Amino acid sequence: MTRSAGTLALAEITISSKQRPNPPMPADSWGINIGAVTTFPEGLLVEVPPWGDDMDIGDSVNVRLNNQVMTSGFIGDNSQIGKSVPLFIESDRLTTGYFILDYTVTLPGTDPDPSPRTNVYIKLTRPGGRDMDPGTPGHSELHMVIPEDILLEGVDADTPFVPLEIKSPVAGMPAYPNIEERDRIFLYWGSEKIEHVVTDEEANDP
Repeated sequence: MTRSAGTLALAEITISSKQRPNPPMPADSWGINIGAVTTFPEGLLVEVPPWGDDMDIGDSVNVRLNNQVMTSGFIGDNSQIGKSVPLFIESDRLTTGYFILDYTVTLPGTDPDPSPRTNVYIKLTRPGGRDMDPGTPGHSELHMVIPEDILLEGVDADTPFVPLEIKSPVAGMPAYPNIEERDRIFLYWGSEKIEHVVTDEEANDP
């Protein structure tokens, strides 16, 4: 049977380290953080699913970000047929922001066939930035202020709440480096866990 473009049943690209981004991101989008980008020295690992019975030696693959080719692959021997094609996008080619990720498959002598598109948000900064004192427990750039009377006297059953603040020790500076809306802050008090999602106001008005 003659193979032809435009008839391939292509599945969405696979990113094993992707995760659902925090609201209010679109429900059909995925998040890619700096950990996913730096796990492998080659860059971000993506996998192109096999394209069924049409897959054969000589086929080629291009992975694209906003229609720009980021990495390519080629089916060179029979051992690759029927298997996903693992490819790496070099980390220095990625930037923070919203993108459309997809791939094309080209059979010899035909035009490229595009895959379904995947909406992604790439974030290459860490909340808090670099730990300037890694030998000391806790991150050097993440500071929490506890009222002095609580530190001296503690709390009891009559204490309605404890007003804690995440803030920079330097007046007028953001609460922590690289703070962004939708960052999630987790506070642990004994066995209790409290989650707070950073608002736009908190991120932009220290």
